Amino acid sequence: MNNSFKADTLERAWLKALRTVISSGELIQDKEPFIEIQNLQIAYNNAFEIQTPHYTRTFGVEFADYIHRVYSPLGDQKSGRNYHTLIHEHEGVDQVAEVVRKLKEDPLTRSATIVLADAKIPKQPCVTEINFSIRHNLLHMTAVFKSSDLTKKFIPDMIELSRIHEQMSRALEIARGGIVAHLLSAQIY
Repeated sequence: MNNSFKADTLERAWLKALRTVISSGELIQDKEPFIEIQNLQIAYNNAFEIQTPHYTRTFGVEFADYIHRVYSPLGDQKSGRNYHTLIHEHEGVDQVAEVVRKLKEDPLTRSATIVLADAKIPKQPCVTEINFSIRHNLLHMTAVFKSSDLTKKFIPDMIELSRIHEQMSRALEIARGGIVAHLLSAQIY
């Protein structure tokens, strides 16, 4: 089943997606039962809205703090995960700087992509790639999630990716446009 959701804010798009997974998802029996729906696309236009009162009320801040640590320069010491290193220092390449350079050279390119998936790493990030494009004088961002426990992971990941979007828009001196997330095999436990 393929679904697409558009909203003005991140949290509204997230709530629409959750309602669909719960109402249309298929219950999968595994070690833990979960509801799964294939290929969600979530889009929102307000790239600055990162307040998430419904998420915080439901899950608190503990998991969001963990995701924040994973994207921070020191990473999360307990899990050993560090997406900051994957993004800014992977094999000596700062992918953000490389994408900015590419977009400055060719503003209409479709391959200005930051890749987080790495075959050398045993546990892959949920966010496998983040693509940036300039269209109609706005910097748009598209993120691909290979899998996600949609209820818990999506909002904190998108908040962190929104910070990268902002960093790049400042470097390019261009306003931020819409954000699209492709979730392949969205899951709710």
